[in-house]
Order: sequence, then C-alpha cells, then structure tokens
Amino acid sequence: KIPSVGKDTLFVVIANNEKIEIKRLIMGHTKKIVGKKVFEFRSYKIEFKNPKKVTLKLSVQDLIPTSKDGQVELEILESSDAEIDFTHGRLAWSFRLKPNEKKVLEVKYNVTYPKNTTILGIQNVLQLQANIRKTV
Repeated sequence: KIPSVGKDTLFVVIANNEKIEIKRLIMGHTKKIVGKKVFEFRSYKIEFKNPKKVTLKLSVQDLIPTSKDGQVELEILESSDAEIDFTHGRLAWSFRLKPNEKKVLEVKYNVTYPKNTTILGIQNVLQLQANIRKTV
C-alpha cells in the first residue's frame, strides 16, 4: 500500500537497493473557473533511466483524482498505455529497462469539479511506487 503524502511529493520504493534515475516533469497546467465549476488540465512526464548493466523489471503506480460522490469528472487524454483504475484513482505500468535504456511515461488529463471543493490527487502530487527486479 502506498502511504499518504503531501503535495509536490515524490514517493519511491525501490527493491533490492537498485539504482535507477527517475525524474518527474510538469509539462502543462491550466485552470479555469466557469460559474460553479473548475476545469483543470494537467500534463506531466515521468522519465526512467537504467544505469545498471543488467535489465530491470519495473512496476510503477501513480495517482489520479477520484470521486466518491460523482462530483468529479475525469477524462484521461494520455496514459502511456497504463492500466487505469478509476475506482481507486491509480495508473499502473509494468515494463523492462535494458542497461542504459530510457523510458518516458506521459500522463495528460482533464478534470472538472465544483468550485470550493478540494480534490485529492490534483495538486501535482505524485505517489509513485516503483518495484524493481533484476531479470535475465
């Protein structure tokens, strides 16, 4: 289970003390208030690089905004082929990185919600869990 963390936080779990380079870059953000609704667009990239001399297998999870009462509308525009779990607000990827290989995951979404509402997962929060295993 991924622990709860504050905004602008990067949470990474790396198994077996493997070293991997991970960067998160915010590519775009717009916010408009129209009447009683807020419309936001968010876009970011997560970059991975394997500096090791062996192939690594990664399992990555990231959070997206969720709604328990149906007041939040989420439209995923780009997820880099993630498995999307709208119920729990998660994106998940599994992939292998060869030695010195780079991988970029892009996420873009629109979210609409009532004005004066706080949305968990909207404030540039990345709770990222990366489990890494050596492969042969």
